[in-house]
Amino acid sequence: MEIFQASLSGIPLLRVVGDVDHHTSDALNAAVHEVLAEDHNRLLLDLSAVPYVDSGGVAVIFTALKAVQGRGWVGVVGPNPNVRRILELVGLLGDQSFIVVGSEDEAAKLISGGAEESSSQSLT
Repeated sequence: MEIFQASLSGIPLLRVVGDVDHHTSDALNAAVHEVLAEDHNRLLLDLSAVPYVDSGGVAVIFTALKAVQGRGWVGVVGPNPNVRRILELVGLLGDQSFIVVGSEDEAAKLISGGAEESSSQSLT
């Protein structure tokens, strides 16, 4: 797994490439905590190049959500259908602080308020 740090409309973005499993989730967890330690209350995880997420990866997302609870959100960009299904099964899609978008362009539009959005998907 590789992690590349970037920014999208001023929001930290971690692009993840490869499986996020019990062997690699510690590296993602460290990257997430490094970003959130910089006093960010919003975070995007680009998972479009992640074919597989196991419980270790899900735990990283839950930990990030807990860190921003009540003051921000965590967004996932481009999960494949299998990864999206895992996120749905563990109940993340029902969390108001958790957003899933199909692409970075879609995320940028939501952040800037340029797209139709529901209250549970607002990124601002």
